Amino acid sequence: IKALKLLSEWNGDMNKNNSEPLLYTAWIRAFQNLITSDNVGAKPNETSTIRPLFLERVLRDVNGAEEWCDIQQTEIIETCNDISSRSLDMAIRHLKTQFGPDISGWRWGDAHTAFHRSNTLGKIPFLSFFANIIHETSGGDNTILMTRMSASFKNPYMATYGSAVRAIYDFSEANKSIFILSTGQSGHILSRHYDDQSLIWQQQQYLPMIDNKNLISGGSMGYTTISPIEKSETN
Repeated sequence: IKALKLLSEWNGDMNKNNSEPLLYTAWIRAFQNLITSDNVGAKPNETSTIRPLFLERVLRDVNGAEEWCDIQQTEIIETCNDISSRSLDMAIRHLKTQFGPDISGWRWGDAHTAFHRSNTLGKIPFLSFFANIIHETSGGDNTILMTRMSASFKNPYMATYGSAVRAIYDFSEANKSIFILSTGQSGHILSRHYDDQSLIWQQQQYLPMIDNKNLISGGSMGYTTISPIEKSETN
C-alpha cells in the first residue's frame, strides 16, 4: 500500500534522491520478465531491457496484446492486473534485500550509478579502483537526461550509456555557450584534470565555453607546443 501511494503521487522525475524511480523501474522489469519468460523462449538477460512501447500495448490490450499476461504453464488464466500485483510484490521483496525495509528511505542514486571505465586500467585489480569513475546519477532509459541502464542481472540499474559531453550553444554570442564533460579534460590518471568535471556533470551544471584567445591566455598556467619532427634532407 505504501509503495502504491508513493507511485500514485509521483510526478515521474527520475531524481537520484527519490525512491519512486527505483521502485518503478524494479516493478516494470519484474512485470516484463514475468510476461515474456514463458513466451519468447529467450535467456533472461536477452529480455531484461525494458520495452515501454511493448508494455503499453500489453497493458492497454491493443489488438489483444493482454494475452501476454497469461502464464501458459498454469491452469488458470492470469490477467495483467494479476501479473502487475505479483510483479510489484516481487520487486519490493528484491529491493528490501538490497536497500533495507524502509521504502521511503530508498534512493534511485544508490542503484543508478554512472560507470566510466578507464580504457587502459579499468579492468586491472586495485588500479581500477582509482582509474574508473563511478558516481550516482539521475535520469533513466527514457528521459531527456538519458542514462541508459546496463540491463544485466548483476547490475541492472547501473548507467553504462549516456551523454559524455553536454553543451548548450549560444549562436548570437559564442562566449555565452556552456559545456561539461562526464570525466575530465585529461586522460592521464595522475592529472588533476582526470575527473575534475565529473561532479559538475553529475549535478547537471556547466562550465563556460570561451573562444576568446585573450581570455583563455589570461588564466593559463603555461603553454604546450606540439611540432612535427623535421626530417633531414638525404641525397
